[in-house]
Amino acid sequence: MTAAAPISTDSARFEHMLREEMARELAVPRATKRSAVRLALISVIRSGLLAPDARLPAETTLAEILGVSLGTVQVALGQLRDRGIVERRRGDGTRLVDGKTIGAQVWHFRFFDRQSGRPFRPIDTAIEVLQTTVSGPWTEHLGEADHYTLIRRTISSEEGVSIGAEMVLRPEIFSPGDIPPSELKSTNVRMILEERLAVTATHVQHSVSVEEIDPRKAGLFGLPFQTQCLHLEARTFLAEKSPFYFQDIYAPADRMSLAF
Repeated sequence: MTAAAPISTDSARFEHMLREEMARELAVPRATKRSAVRLALISVIRSGLLAPDARLPAETTLAEILGVSLGTVQVALGQLRDRGIVERRRGDGTRLVDGKTIGAQVWHFRFFDRQSGRPFRPIDTAIEVLQTTVSGPWTEHLGEADHYTLIRRTISSEEGVSIGAEMVLRPEIFSPGDIPPSELKSTNVRMILEERLAVTATHVQHSVSVEEIDPRKAGLFGLPFQTQCLHLEARTFLAEKSPFYFQDIYAPADRMSLAF
């Protein structure tokens, strides 16, 4: 069996960054050690400190670095495996699977940079979780309600391009405060919701258009005004076609292309 590539930088730098990220995540109200380990590892992976296909330290080593139990590390690594970020094989340890790429298995589609041809690779996410009483195209999908929960994200890439996303859910499914925003920031929101709610999205309906972005949306997401955007609407369903969430995604059309 061919060994996975070694860690691409010295272990001291890796350990220092991992400990820093762990401390930052544990400082978040209501954070758990399990979620902090997962998010700290994701932050280090997305920083570029590790090369694609790099092998992570042994589970016992990670537990010692992070100051947690072996079981906590194993659960966190299992969650990263389920999200397609790492592979775990008996006798071969845990190694990366290009964890910075947002793949089709996560978002149901992929954005690509028109200039480089590379998949959109996020390096930072600004997030708000709030309550809204505004009705919109999501109302038909989710049904009438006094208010909805809105998850708004601005996702920045290595190439300096930003994508804006707004996910709307009924409050009985998810309300502000149910999950710390930091946990929603570093991983796929749908997967976190599925995990916490013990539900699974079964299918999604997409529509895509090219349109000039509304000035208010441009301001919210830091996108250029009067720019043509790829606008994707996603209506996601649970079993028996019950609604899960509605999502709007905006990406500058001159910089990004979209593939399903």
